[in-house]
Amino acid sequence: MKDTPKARGFCNRMAIILDELAEDAEQLGANLCADPQITAGHMVQLQGIDLLAQNLRQLSEVLAADAPISAADNIRLDDLRSRLVAMTQIDPDESTTGQAAWF
Repeated sequence: MKDTPKARGFCNRMAIILDELAEDAEQLGANLCADPQITAGHMVQLQGIDLLAQNLRQLSEVLAADAPISAADNIRLDDLRSRLVAMTQIDPDESTTGQAAWF
């Protein structure tokens, strides 16, 4: 995808959607945490919901950034940062799908 104004706008709108999904996940987690029985019996799953929300927010920040590849280097979540940084190393000409490099 060429970095055109249309592509930039598309990425910004995707970032907004990811932010909304992160908010939904956070709200779900908060609602579930309000029930002590759920909290006591499902702490690992609740932490997973929180991690999901964090990943969605970080992806949103990368998509909305003026320099997404540089923004990927600054992600606070190690696993996500490693995956995205590795994606920047893929040569789009060697990709089997032709969609390895967006920017």
